[in-house]
Amino acid sequence: MKTKLLLKEEDELVADTQPEEFKEEEVMDFNVSSFATDLIKNKWEQVDNMNGMLMSLPNLDPETTEILKNIISDEYVHIGQLEKVIQSVNPEAAALDVGANEEIIK
Repeated sequence: MKTKLLLKEEDELVADTQPEEFKEEEVMDFNVSSFATDLIKNKWEQVDNMNGMLMSLPNLDPETTEILKNIISDEYVHIGQLEKVIQSVNPEAAALDVGANEEIIK
């Protein structure tokens, strides 16, 4: 519940304790966005762990190394897909595309 301060007569501030009403769609969009954000964090952690494994175990057989690299590549795709999910429910997330297309200053 959000608390708002209201100005009453004679400049007296009082707390508005009425719960803020949210549309069911807004709550669902927030939940989808929040869940997708958590999944993205988990995907990045998986990528970091697999990269760490590749770095710390350089003598892995080539087949195992290739499997891990393929999984890492798939995780990047999943991260991008989850970002699209967030953009579909949160118009402000469109800035992700703007940032991705922005030129990096060297």
